[in-house]
Order: sequence, then C-alpha cells, then structure tokens
Amino acid sequence: MNSKSSTRFALFLLVCLACLSGRALADDACTVCVCGADSVTNCQSTVTTIPTAIPSTTVLLDLSNTQINEIGVDAWAGLTALKTLNLTFTQLTSIPDNSFSDLSALENLYLSHCPISQLSTNSFAGLSELRVLRLINTTFETIPDNVYSPCPKLKALWLDYCKVKVFNDNCFTGLGELTFLSCYNSSVANISENAYSSLTNLEYLNLNYTKIQHVWPKWFTNTKKIQILYLSWTNITSIPADAFTGLTGLYQLYLYSAYNLTTLPPGLFYGLTNLTLVKLEPNYFTGYAAPPSTYGPPASPLPCNYTCKTCYGGSATACCGTDCLYCDTNNPCLTVPPSYSYYASSVEKPSTYIPPAESSVYVPPAESSVYVPPAESSVYVPPPPIDSPYVPYGNGASETAADSTTALMTFASVVVTAWALLV
Repeated sequence: MNSKSSTRFALFLLVCLACLSGRALADDACTVCVCGADSVTNCQSTVTTIPTAIPSTTVLLDLSNTQINEIGVDAWAGLTALKTLNLTFTQLTSIPDNSFSDLSALENLYLSHCPISQLSTNSFAGLSELRVLRLINTTFETIPDNVYSPCPKLKALWLDYCKVKVFNDNCFTGLGELTFLSCYNSSVANISENAYSSLTNLEYLNLNYTKIQHVWPKWFTNTKKIQILYLSWTNITSIPADAFTGLTGLYQLYLYSAYNLTTLPPGLFYGLTNLTLVKLEPNYFTGYAAPPSTYGPPASPLPCNYTCKTCYGGSATACCGTDCLYCDTNNPCLTVPPSYSYYASSVEKPSTYIPPAESSVYVPPAESSVYVPPAESSVYVPPPPIDSPYVPYGNGASETAADSTTALMTFASVVVTAWALLV
C-alpha cells in the first residue's frame, strides 16, 4: 500500500471512529428508550450511561434493568417535572453527594437491587418533595447520620434485605412525616434506644427476620401512632413489661417464631385498648401454662384483656389479682400456674436459633409507580414495588431489533459514502 493509500485508509478509519464515537455519545432517551407523552420507559438493557435529551416534560423515568453504573454531573438537569425515577436492577455502586439535587419535584425514588455499597451524607440532598424511597437488597453497611434529613416529606422507606447492622441515634433524623418503615430480613442486629425518636408519625414497622435481640421501651416513646408492628423470626430473648406502654393505636402485633423468647412478662398488653390481633404462634414458650399476660394453651396463647396484667380468660372480668402471676376461675391469685397439663406443647424446643426456611423468603409484589397518599384515618399503604424484571410491552423486542438494524444500516451507509469520497 503506497503512502497515498495509507493516508486515505487512515482518514477512513478516523471517520469510522468518529461515527462510532458519535453514536456512543448520542444515546438520547428517545433512541434507546420508549418515549411517551410524559414518560420514558423500556430502555434497552445494554444502556450503560444515563441517556441524554430526556424530554423536560417527563414525569416518569424508568431506567431499570440497564447497565447504568454511575450518576454523572447534571445527569438530571432540566427535569423539573419528574415525579418518579426508577433505577432498580442497575449497576450503581454508590450515591455521591447531590446525585439528585436537580430533581426538586421528585416524589418516588426506586434504588432496589443495586450493588450500592456506599451512601454519602448528602446523597439525597435536594429531594424536598420525596415521598417514597426504596433501598431493598443493597450492600451498604452503614447509614450516615442525617442522610434522610433532606427528605422531610418522606412517607415510606424500604430497607429490606439491606446489609446495615446498626441503626444509631441519628439514623432516621428528620423523618417526622414517615409512616411506613420496613427492614424485613435485613442484617440489623443493634438498634439504639433513640433510633426511632424522630418518627413521631410512624404507623407501620416491620422488623421480621432481623437479627435484633432486644426490644427497648424507648423505641416507642415518640412513636405513639404505631398501628402495625412485626417482631417475628428474630433473636429476641426477652421483652420488658413496659415495652409497648402508650401504644394505644396498636391493633396488630406479630411476635411469633422468636426461638429465644421463652416467656412474656405480666402486663405486656396492659392499656393497649385497640389491640385486636396478636400473633404468638408458633412459639417456644416453656412450661405447661400460657405465659403471664396471656391465657390458654402455651402453644397458642391469647393476650389478656387490656384491663388485665395477668388473667385466666379474655374478658375484663377474668383478671388476676394485683401482683399475681396466675389465677383461675376459683382463685384470683396463685403462686404457680394452674394445672393445664393438657395444654403442654407438643413442639420440640430447639436449643439454637433456626433461620427461616427458604420458602419463606420475601418476594416483593408488583408495583405501581404513582404515589397515593394515605387516607386520613388509615395506615399508610405505600405503592407496591417496581422490582420486576424488564419486560418490554407491545412489540418491544421487535422494536429494539428494528432500532439496531436501522442504526447498523445508517452506519454502513456513512462508511460507504466516506470510502467513496476518499477513493
């Protein structure tokens, strides 16, 4: 090949590289995703960076199930109408400071099932309108102090399956409007006594399948509005008698399969005027009678009436005498349990904690993307998750293939034209 041909060939390669580079940088939203009137969804799974030219009118932006691994500077510039951002099942590994500071109208943020190993103090800065935050199945092990403070209107927070081991005093600072907190099957083992002190409007708390060993009464000093509380499948060894004091709105309590919990203290349910559902079975209570504060067979005990600290039945007239652990219909005070030998549990007591069976792993339900505020008098029911695998709607697969074919044909045409001009 002579020098003239070499020069032409080099120019040809430069043109090709320029075309390829231009295509890589020109992944505008409506090329790699499906743009609707106010939405951008169904992005190609091969997308590695946040698309450009996202319409400023976008209300719903779904970038889930892509290879996006970072949030660049000004990635969301101009998206002042955006309400819902879904980054579920992406490859994000961290959320740097001010990652979402341009999204002043954002209400729903989904970051579940991402290998996020680190949060920064200002990760959520600027999200003053955020209502729903999902961080299910992430890998960060610590929560920076006051990280949620920029989100004063947050209503629902999911930390299910997260690797955080400690909730400290400032973990949830600033979340005075939070009504829903789920930490299902997370690694948390140590929750400080004041961890929930800011959650004055909390109505739903799920600590099922966590590693906690203690229930501190101070958890509920400021959370008097709790209505639904899950404490099952934990390592709890004992519960103070005053643990739930003042929770007059509590109407559902789940406290079963805590294998290290062998009894309940007298007065545990005293004063809980709205408590209508208490789930205590299966359990591993010892002895041949129900624990104090309950009655019936120990394998399936029922809570005493809220006017009784101990009892032999469920009515307000079945209370035991003052400071009496046990009683029956004929004796208001007994020093030992009545002879309920026929109530003896047939369940063999294990000596060590048995983790939940694989079949009991939590599977999030399908999710709607629109935030629906709770009714004034009811417990907040947050929108179900957008955690399902990417499934293109309509003829999405064909459309993606067609887009790829069109792109290749366009590129081939440019190459042929460039070569003809050079030759």
